Amino acid sequence: MGQEAFLVLFQVGYRIGEVEGAGGSLRHGGVRDGALGVPHLALTDSPSVMTRALLALDHAQCLRIDKDPQGAADMATDVWNELPTGFRTGLVQTRAEALRNALTGRPRAQLTEVLSF
Repeated sequence: MGQEAFLVLFQVGYRIGEVEGAGGSLRHGGVRDGALGVPHLALTDSPSVMTRALLALDHAQCLRIDKDPQGAADMATDVWNELPTGFRTGLVQTRAEALRNALTGRPRAQLTEVLSF
């Protein structure tokens, strides 16, 4: 898959939804608009918290690439804040930190603050 196709695939967007029960299952936004006003399409039917978080962080990275650093920081902030604490490690943390490191100015400061908790 070429880079353009990859970016288009992830630009359709995901929003971390409500946490259901103690298991922490997150639902995607279906085809309705998410909190950020982006229509969400069902790219996967996986109930995995990590899968949904990683897709949303990939979308945030696409926003940064598309020169919307504040949108990227806002999306990553939403993802991080909605994740159960036990999922704020490993690959999810690595992707969030990689995005933070690619940002500058206010968006970077915002994400740095969020990731410190």
